[in-house]
Parts: sequence; structure tokens; C-alpha cells
Amino acid sequence: MERVLYLEPDEEITSVIDRMKNLKAKNIALVVPRDAVVLQSVVNLKLLKKEAEDLKKEMSLVTSDKVGKNLAAQVGIATFDKLENQFLEPEEELPESMEEPEELAKDKKIEDLEKAAEKPEKAPFEKAKVSEPEKEPSAPKPAKPAKKSLLGRPKIKLNKKLLVFGIIFSLFVVTFVVLLFLPKATIDLKVKADKFEHSFDFVADKNLIDLDIEKKSIPAELIETSAEKEAGAQASGKKEVGEKAKGTVTIYNSYDSSAQALNAGTKLSKSGKTFVTTKKVSVPGFTFHQGSPVPGTVDVAIEAESQGSAYNVSAGKFSVAGFPSSQFYAQSSQALSGGYSETVTVVSEGDIAGLKSSLTDNLTSEIKGQLKEQISDENEILDGAISTEELEFTASASAGEQKSEFTGKIKLKAEALVYKKSDFETLTNENFAKAVDDEGKELAEVDFSNLKKEVKSVDLEKGQITVSILGDGFAAPKLDQKTLKSNLTSKDRIRAEEYLTGFVEIKSVQIKLWPFWVKKIPSLEESIKINVEYEPSRESEPESSEESSEESSEEPQEE
Repeated sequence: MERVLYLEPDEEITSVIDRMKNLKAKNIALVVPRDAVVLQSVVNLKLLKKEAEDLKKEMSLVTSDKVGKNLAAQVGIATFDKLENQFLEPEEELPESMEEPEELAKDKKIEDLEKAAEKPEKAPFEKAKVSEPEKEPSAPKPAKPAKKSLLGRPKIKLNKKLLVFGIIFSLFVVTFVVLLFLPKATIDLKVKADKFEHSFDFVADKNLIDLDIEKKSIPAELIETSAEKEAGAQASGKKEVGEKAKGTVTIYNSYDSSAQALNAGTKLSKSGKTFVTTKKVSVPGFTFHQGSPVPGTVDVAIEAESQGSAYNVSAGKFSVAGFPSSQFYAQSSQALSGGYSETVTVVSEGDIAGLKSSLTDNLTSEIKGQLKEQISDENEILDGAISTEELEFTASASAGEQKSEFTGKIKLKAEALVYKKSDFETLTNENFAKAVDDEGKELAEVDFSNLKKEVKSVDLEKGQITVSILGDGFAAPKLDQKTLKSNLTSKDRIRAEEYLTGFVEIKSVQIKLWPFWVKKIPSLEESIKINVEYEPSRESEPESSEESSEESSEEPQEE
């Protein structure tokens, strides 16, 4: 009789009380886990104790919860750390009225009747008749009841022939089932697969969620990154630099008594070199003094027309353009100076463009590598699907600036669409399989290692790239496994191999039978398993066969 209740941590008090009512034992124990709901309140323990008293049960708690023990002690409930033996031993199932169960009473009554039949005394029968007042005292003596077994049931006499027949029949059924269902056959076939070429286009679209076989489209993801790079370069431009020779001259006017105006830039010449005035001047006319003409004079600054030390001419007379040199001329009292020229290295526009192009190429290669590092091994990115954009370029020198070397810095942004390799392989396998399905063949494999992928178009604004695929696949005739299994049943190993090798497409056969004593293919098709391994045909095989045939045809001729 069950005497122990195991409570759950979150079990409510109402559930515990219901379970207590179902226990017939008088002395019961509740095994309560630590921090159980029942132990959280004195009220719960009081309710348990009251219910136990109403049910006339002796209740104890088994728990390691110290707080619960303290609360139980306050209420007056006994607690234990572990289950005592008294709770583990079953309690005798005796009703409160102490009456014997019906079956036990019946057995006892029969036993008393047996004893009464053996003894001459009639007292047991008289006592038995107390409960049967209607029967006559002179009722005949009851027949001796059949003997019962220890369990209180009549003994059954078994038919040995029937038992032996049942055992034999059972053995026959077991043997039949074993022989029918236990044997297994595993047949490994190597089937020749011929190579074929196939091409198709597919679209990788970032707007797709799932693979679309019919539209040949797979989901894609847009990724991007940016990077910058700086490098230096040598300047290769050449430029003439220098200063113009400068000086001051006095212009003499014996040409006219009227003043002569000279604009800035009026040309003067000396020793084959040309000079110009730097400002506008007015040369006074000549006058007479004591009967002799006195020329009017004015000083003016001049500079050489070009750079170079050749213009550093000595002091002397300068002719003025547009006037007779004998009457209107210029005279310097000192040599002109400051003129020089030299060829220097400068940064050319080609130098800047070359550095920019080099930086762009190098950074483009690096940034593509960075994009590829961002994706996992499950994804694939095509070089042709990567788009780069120049964000900024600066150079430390401008075109024409005198420098022997300079630096440049560029910043690029790269974007690309990537797709899952598994999606691409699924789409490719389906597309190749469809190409040979109409010919009654099935796809063995696709040569993914030699597939050619060419990006036909890239539209990152729409999030789409179109890729062209060209490659080889291997296909073999479809095998009807149901027909094969049907024709193989109950054949021995040799006949099964002869039947299978009769197909041109099947290159080799290996048959495994189980258990070891099985000699034939099972008669049940469900017990036959056929594994097909496709073996791609090699291009060299036909050549070798042709060579061998040529050699064999040549040998008789040599003889």
C-alpha cells in the first residue's frame, strides 16, 4: 500500500490534499523538495495538518529545507531528513471494520466445509446455517468442493498433445517469419555516366527571399566596404624658370621740341636683345641754350623681354623703337642685372594621373580581398560583380609645381552582391538535370570545379547581377529499381550478377547477402537495397580502346 507522496516544487496545496485523500495508508510521508510552494507558508502546513487529522492519518514531512522544517515544527508536524524504513515497508491492507475480503472469506468458508466433511461433528454446519435460516436442518450433506491451488483458483489440467502441437506450430511460424523477413541483400552498382555540355544564365537578386528554380533566380546579399591608400611618386616634368634682367635708362629727345609720350611696354634694343619700359613716361622736347639745342630727358625703368643671364647687358646706348636712334635714344649708366634662367623638375599632369591610376589599381585589388574576407565559406562572390567608386583623391603638389617627388592619397568604396554556394549548386543541379530529363536520363554529377562563370551585367541600384554559366555534367540512363528488384528476387548470386551485368550501362556489380547463411536474393522486394554509384566516363578510355583494337588488327599483318 502506497505510503509516500513525492511533491513537485510548484505543486499547490489543493493538489497535495487531493493526493492525500487517495492514499489508503494511515501513516504517510510527504517528500518535499527544497523551496517548494507548500513550505513557503505556515498556513499551508496548518491546512495539511488539519486535513491529515480529518482523514485520521499520521503525516510526516521528509525535506532538507531548513525554513520548512522550522515552520513544520511550529505547526507540530514531524520532519525527517530522509525516508525511514517504516515508510518504505508496505502497510497491511485491512479495512477499518476489520472484515475479511470477499475472496478470502469464500476460501475460508470452503476450507471449513472440507474440515466439517471429514469430522462427524455437525457444529461447523450449524454455524454455517446461521446465515441460511431458510434451509431445513435435515438438508443433505454438501458435496466436497474441488480442491484449489494456493492462489485460490481451481487447477487446470493441460492437454499435452495440444501443448506440443502449439509449440511446434509456433516454431514453424517463427521460422517462416525469420526466413521471410530476416534475409537482406545490398547491391552496389557502378553505372557509366556520359559527359555533356550545358549552359544557362541565372540572376542573383537581393530582393529575393527564397530560391526560385523556375525563374533561375537565387537570393543575394549586398555588402560594401571602403578603404584608402597613400603612395609617393617621382616628378618627371621639366620647366624653364628664372628672372628677367632689370635696370634704369635715361631717354634723350633731340628729335622734337614737343614732348613725346612712351607707353609702358615700349621696346628698346641693345646688342640684339629687346627690353621694354615698365611704365608710361613723357619725354620732354629739346630746348636751345646759347643757340645750341639741349635734348629733353627722362629716366625710366626697363626689363628684359625674356628670362636669362644673356640680358644682363653692359651700360650703353639703347635704340627706341619708332624713333631715329641718332635723335631719340636711351642711355644706361650701369649694366642691367638680375637676369637668369634654368631648367628645373616639376610635377606634370601626367605624373599625377599616373600615380592616381596606380593607387586605384592597387587599392581595387586590396578592397576586393577585403570584401572576400567579410563573407563566410558558405557564400560566394564573383570578381566581375564587384563595383568600385572613387570617394576622394588628393595630391601633395599641383601640376607645374617645382618638386622632385610628391605623394597622392585615394579613398575607394566597393560594393558587391554575394550568394550562398548551396543555392547556386541546387539551382545548377536542377538546371543540368532538367536538360537531360527529356532524353530519359538522370544527372549523375556536375563538374563544379571547371564551371565557367561570367558576369554579364551588374545593377547594384536594383540589387541584381546576371551570370552566365558554362560547364560539363555527367548523365546516365534512368534505372527502374522496382523492375530490377522484381526481376532479382529469389535469384542466387551468380544469376543475379549475370542479369545485372547484361545491361551495357552497368560497369560493375557487388552483391552482399545477410545473414551469412543466405544464398539467394530475398523474395521480398522491401529486403533488397540497391545503391547506385555513377562513374563518369573519361575521354581517354575510347582512345585507349581504339589503340588496342588497332594494335590487335596490326599484329596479324606483321605475322
